[in-house]
Amino acid sequence: KLTLAFLHQDDGNYERAEALFRDVLETRTAIHGREHPAVLEALSAIGAFEEVTSNFGAAETAFIDALALSRSLADGDDPAVAEAMKNLAGLYRILDRNDDAEPLLRDALAMQQRFYGGPHPETDDTKRQLAGLLRNTRRYEESEALYLEVIESRTRMLGPDHLEVAHTWNSYSQMLADDDRLEQALDANQAFIDIMERAYAGPHPSLGAAYNNRATLLDDLGDLEASVEWFERSIEMQDLTGLPERHVNRSFPLANKAFVLNKLGRYAQAEPILRDMLDLRREHFDEDHVLISELKNELGAALTGLGRYDEAERLLVEVRDRYLESLGPDDPRTERVEHYLAELRQARGEATAGGQ
Repeated sequence: KLTLAFLHQDDGNYERAEALFRDVLETRTAIHGREHPAVLEALSAIGAFEEVTSNFGAAETAFIDALALSRSLADGDDPAVAEAMKNLAGLYRILDRNDDAEPLLRDALAMQQRFYGGPHPETDDTKRQLAGLLRNTRRYEESEALYLEVIESRTRMLGPDHLEVAHTWNSYSQMLADDDRLEQALDANQAFIDIMERAYAGPHPSLGAAYNNRATLLDDLGDLEASVEWFERSIEMQDLTGLPERHVNRSFPLANKAFVLNKLGRYAQAEPILRDMLDLRREHFDEDHVLISELKNELGAALTGLGRYDEAERLLVEVRDRYLESLGPDDPRTERVEHYLAELRQARGEATAGGQ
């Protein structure tokens, strides 16, 4: 039944998948009692399912329960405990709770290194997650060292065309971009795309992610028209792979495309996309989440371009105040909203002067 549940999940049949996951947990608990590895497997599967379907509160509950159960079953260092810590940390990273995620990942990595005593795929996966957290918190030197370790280890163990090697190239590319090493990032992204296109003859979600990331790099390099084209390829790939219309992952290439349309001055095209994506993300995230704020910020910029200054100002001031409180004045996101507010004041002043 658990295998069937995963198949339904992969096919997007989430209602049937959830029913099967719950049935497996209930049956295994009735047969084995709560303290059993089979129950731990079912709990972890439910947490992963809730995360995939963006039910983050339910996912956290399941992952915390799974971690507690793994610890009660363990006798010393145990890969199951490390896996449970890594699962919970991965969720916290999605929720931008890096302070909660980091100690879990470091403890999981230390446990795996003691247990395996050398290179291992599970250790590499934890290193990659930790490298991603370090990237998100702008500790690029340590992040790069871990990514390069994982690329070398996975290439040696799995071969240069393995999908895990491809995914690490992708993550490394994003780190290089965050560190403003854009040409290197584009090369790393191409390595990712090359492996993925050799691996899949047809549509695949990972190709959509690859195209989205390439579009972002082209945006950063100033090739805006090419960036829009690659975002549209990413959106098309999501359509071809059957991603549900209101899945949170829909919001990334669509929102990113709207951000570039703003830069191109195509505000009338950007505004409806930004409003729709704001509604979509509100279905999955709290109002103070950074992914909500970034959309409000760009919507404010679009509204400024359309001459709707009062609504633009309300949004931009709200975002500015939130960023000052949570990120501080020197964060690039705070500087961006301050720039948009300056543009708003200038546009409003010019409009007022022109009307006199």
